Amino acid sequence: MKHYFIHDGKNQLGPFEKLELIEKLIKPETPIWHEGLTDWTTADKLPELSDLFVVKPPPFKKLESTEEIDKTEKDKNTTTPPKLPETEEAKKSETNKKFKLGLFHYLAIIGIIIFVIISYTIYDKSKDEVATVNETLSATQRNLEKEKEELRKAEDEKQRVLNEQNSPDKLRENLIAKERESPNEYLKTINETMQENITRQPDLFHHTERDGYWVRGYIRNTATLATFKDIVIIIKYSTETNTHISDDVFTISKYLRPQTSIPFEHLCHPPQGFVNNWTCEVKDATPN
Repeated sequence: MKHYFIHDGKNQLGPFEKLELIEKLIKPETPIWHEGLTDWTTADKLPELSDLFVVKPPPFKKLESTEEIDKTEKDKNTTTPPKLPETEEAKKSETNKKFKLGLFHYLAIIGIIIFVIISYTIYDKSKDEVATVNETLSATQRNLEKEKEELRKAEDEKQRVLNEQNSPDKLRENLIAKERESPNEYLKTINETMQENITRQPDLFHHTERDGYWVRGYIRNTATLATFKDIVIIIKYSTETNTHISDDVFTISKYLRPQTSIPFEHLCHPPQGFVNNWTCEVKDATPN
């Protein structure tokens, strides 16, 4: 029994027996080979496989019936009578038909011309309206661009001012101006003391002589940049019950640079009733 190999265009399949070829639904042009063939061939060229392919009959053509054949032969044998000459009334009717047809064509042409004129007018008007709309849109776009440019300039100016305000020089300028406006916030007296001013020590013939009190201490400048001068100091005297008695004001005519201290001393004469209840503070100063 022969065994056949077939090819589907991509892969070789088989081997198959003849009955298996029927299940594979091979076609006459299917490539096929079996032992004994020197090369591949097609299925329709193998006589033993001819019964696998059904021969289809040609398309059926309908035959003319006997009545149609007789009618055709009758028409061929029938002689057509000649046409009668046209009457005057028939000629007028034909003329009217031609006139109406020409009038219809003329009116149709007029209608087309009117339609073209109206369409052109509408198109021209629409064109003007479109141009107006485009001009309006262009003007709006220009205004928007102008506003955008103005906003950008304003933002740039704002940023420039902000940069200037935040620049080291500007910050330094602002800080020194702030410090100069409020000397009392940055000038403080520290380590103040008050001692009797003894002008003569006691001996066998004299008692101790006193002339007021020495107030001594330091003035501290806590500012970062500001320098001050002519610093005014006030001493406030109070009773034992903190009742204010009087003040003693004096000026230290020196320069006091930032983050530095200078000593001061002042000979004062406290009022009657003073019992060592006093305070010392900076009243004012002149920015340098």
